[in-house]
Amino acid sequence: MFFIVLLTGPTGSGKTNLLQKLVDLGEQVIDLEKLCNHRGSAFGGFNQPVQPIQADFNDQLLITFNSFDPKRPVFVEQKGQSVGQLKMPMWFIQYLNNKMVIFLNVALPLRVEQIMETYQHETDQQLREALKKMRTRLSPEISYRASQYLDSGNRYDFIREMLAYYDTKIGYLGHYQAWNYCLTIETKDQFGGALNDILRLAYS
Repeated sequence: MFFIVLLTGPTGSGKTNLLQKLVDLGEQVIDLEKLCNHRGSAFGGFNQPVQPIQADFNDQLLITFNSFDPKRPVFVEQKGQSVGQLKMPMWFIQYLNNKMVIFLNVALPLRVEQIMETYQHETDQQLREALKKMRTRLSPEISYRASQYLDSGNRYDFIREMLAYYDTKIGYLGHYQAWNYCLTIETKDQFGGALNDILRLAYS
């Protein structure tokens, strides 16, 4: 059974970037966003390749695990039971039972900045389309404010509005209650220290 180090935290907390840095260091990483061709959320499918079919995703996930050394930790970003149209296989969910959970407590302005960088190539029209799909889940007030921000070209406040929604929607924060360690990151240069802490905790 593999030992999983699960990175969790709200949208924009830098989980995917930290996973890539772990890959660069030669660590064992499951990049679900890459395998699924989807970043998650209503905005996650833009400018991504077509998602694989479920069977191909299951096979690639299993092949990746089979290539790992079970004596070393496996780093994974927490996702829901599905990413885009793809569902997590039951065996993978069971693997996650043997885990250490590290919560990334990242300052809101830094999260907004990172989301702006991630979605810098998406057009305002694409963001409007995603917002339209979400309107049945948003309050009229949030939907109105978000639309106004987009119409005025204010992406910063649009993203801040969306993050506030994701942070408070029912069941969302429940994902983060059972963490083992919490790393607080208030400035961009603190991510390097967080990376070192993640490695130290994983191998302690």
